[in-house]
Amino acid sequence: MEQAPPLIGVIDLASGRSVRAEGGARKTYRPTKRFRFEDGSMSVIDGDACKLMSCYRVAGLGSIYLADLDALTNGRLQKATIERMLEHHDASHDFLLDAGIDLIADKELQWLIELTTEYDQVKLIIATECATGVDTYVRLVDQVGRHRLWISFDYRNQRWLSTQTTEQDWIELCRTLPPSAAIALDLGDVGKRAVDDQAVNPTGLSTTCEWTLQKRDLIPRDVSLVSGGGVRSWADAQRRMAAGAERLLVASWFTAGE
Repeated sequence: MEQAPPLIGVIDLASGRSVRAEGGARKTYRPTKRFRFEDGSMSVIDGDACKLMSCYRVAGLGSIYLADLDALTNGRLQKATIERMLEHHDASHDFLLDAGIDLIADKELQWLIELTTEYDQVKLIIATECATGVDTYVRLVDQVGRHRLWISFDYRNQRWLSTQTTEQDWIELCRTLPPSAAIALDLGDVGKRAVDDQAVNPTGLSTTCEWTLQKRDLIPRDVSLVSGGGVRSWADAQRRMAAGAERLLVASWFTAGE
């Protein structure tokens, strides 16, 4: 049997609850209702982030990507829930934390830095969607080290989202001060049905896979490439890996909101 791609389970956290939506439209997010295992069995989640993390672990996904939507929208970290999740997380796997680092107060950022000291598995995500520049990343390299930092290249429908930085700014940074990994994330594909089975061009590759391949060519080879958005099956996963992704962010493959 072919080895499964290394999947990372995504949890979007809002007001202490796990939520999900299509297309990254945060205003339409609703509590995660159920988790679907590969054998067809289901587990009730009802917005319980710790239970969702546990289901991912049972399904073989030890690494977690946590997006703190409160921090991303109003600069308030969900500290109690994050700490509770870390207490139950397997320290041998990554705990990736996207908390709008350029949007939060300095004392909140200091709390995140202290988390990396207390928990070896914590990695901080620098999301270009809300970045005001590259200075925070450069400063964090000195404080926590490059091995604890990931850069998320954020797009919507393959359009660059940041209004204050350019894609080239971050590509150059990956070359001069490389992070542990780079994420190519298309929010327009988040939560949607198998994107890679829909838009296939004459070359035989889906548009999403070709887009992933373009990012692999731009980012230095010593930086791991992680792909996110629209991975809903093993077929999707294998195609994305063949296009150059080394790890994959997944959520809707396993979760349901209704």
